[in-house]
Parts: sequence; C-alpha cells; structure tokens
Amino acid sequence: MNASQQATEIERQALRALCQESRLRESARNRLRAYHWREAVHQAVFDVLMTSPWASTGLLQSQLAARLTRRGFPDAAWEDLFQPHRMSLAQAEELIDRLGKE
Repeated sequence: MNASQQATEIERQALRALCQESRLRESARNRLRAYHWREAVHQAVFDVLMTSPWASTGLLQSQLAARLTRRGFPDAAWEDLFQPHRMSLAQAEELIDRLGKE
C-alpha cells in the first residue's frame, strides 16, 4: 500500500469512528477544521457529520445516503462506515489527532 492509499485508509477509519461515536464529533470539528481530505467524498461525509454532531448513529445511517446524493455523491460507498470497528475511543482520538496534524 503506498502512502496515498494509506492516508485514504486512515481517513476512512477516522470517519468510521466519527459515524459511530458522537462523543468524538465536537472535538473532531476543531481538530480537523483545516484538514485537506484526500477524497472529496470523505470531505462530504465529514461535513454531514459536522452539521449533525448530536445525531445518533441510527439517524446518521438513515440520512447519510440522501445527504451525500444532494452533495453530488449518489453512488458513494458509505455502508462500511457503520460496520463495527475495533478502535477504542482513545485510539480513535489518536487517529483524529494524527489527521489534524497533517
């Protein structure tokens, strides 16, 4: 896996954690505000999450497809963002910090 693919995978892992852990969203808003997402769809997912930081995982899951479609990503593969991840809350925060420092 090259560096670009690795960075894209890290973004996806961070988004997965943010989709499932509403406790991370407010701090991620500040830490990732200036982050340049490598994938436009990742930026769109992040923007959706930041407009609904309080939303439950179920509510996000039910609305994400429609909101991404309205942003120009009708065929975005988002379902895996709601698959269980193996990160602890602390590991997810470290991942978000890592992105925020790039």
